[in-house]
Amino acid sequence: MLSSTKPSLLKFTSYVFIVVLFSIGCRTVVNMINTADELKKQIDFANKSPKIYFVGTSRVRRSVNTDQLQKTFKLKGIYNLGLSKSSFLYNYLLAKRLIKISPPQSTIFIELCSSQPTPPVSYKYFFSETDCINLLKLHLTLSEKIEKIDNIIFHFLSLKESIKILFESNLTLKPEIGYVNDSSIYKGSNKTVITFQEIANVNKELNPVQHKYLHFIEELINEGKENNINIIFFVPTTIKDIKEKTLTFPIFNKILPENRWFYSPLFLNNMKKRSYLFDENHLNKYGAKIYTDELIKKIRTMDKSPYIHSQAL
Repeated sequence: MLSSTKPSLLKFTSYVFIVVLFSIGCRTVVNMINTADELKKQIDFANKSPKIYFVGTSRVRRSVNTDQLQKTFKLKGIYNLGLSKSSFLYNYLLAKRLIKISPPQSTIFIELCSSQPTPPVSYKYFFSETDCINLLKLHLTLSEKIEKIDNIIFHFLSLKESIKILFESNLTLKPEIGYVNDSSIYKGSNKTVITFQEIANVNKELNPVQHKYLHFIEELINEGKENNINIIFFVPTTIKDIKEKTLTFPIFNKILPENRWFYSPLFLNNMKKRSYLFDENHLNKYGAKIYTDELIKKIRTMDKSPYIHSQAL
């Protein structure tokens, strides 16, 4: 009896420790940020036209060239909201907020990635202390094994920089938000670039954790429909962590075709050029141009958004 209760006690104790640790760190700046107001500072809502958003990690920041998109479609309301070290649940919450405050017929592209316990580096722009604590609790429900507690504790012990930036009071638009244009060329391996076969050949039943992810995804899609907002999921073209592929690819294949951007074999084969990589997990400006060219093709086929479709043509 004692041996069976010991793991549960350990998990509960670790859970409490993590939440308290994070809460103490964040409470140093409690009430400093109104996230709803700060989000609106980043987006021109005075213009009531539909918007296009790209929500995700630093891979999104370095892949989606909003200047190129704006010139192509002659639209200003296109936003790259990729955040360094973001993850699935933070993408989920940001998308939920955008659904509520965006004009009808807007479109939200959401990167499907793994979940991490710590917030994005620049989370001060979009997330409050309470958000981060609640998402940490939610993240623990996605944890499949007790051993993951060790990884979470390690993350929080190295959270110094994330806590430090909270003390900055000026939350006007800064380089932490928006497309990163970098011409550096990576000299290492291109094995992190995904292949069409890796995605297309995954056809298996989801495990309990993956079902939880899919539930969050379907929730966003349904909320989008209720508010006349298009929701499109996609996977990054570069994935360094094999576990992320194992987690996300089966989920991605369960999403309805109209709510996902499935890359073509030709495009993914082209993306394997080393000259398109900034490092092993990000594109440089040359790769971003090719990526955005492909994104333009996707937007032009989006019949579910009459506004975007008419503008794109």
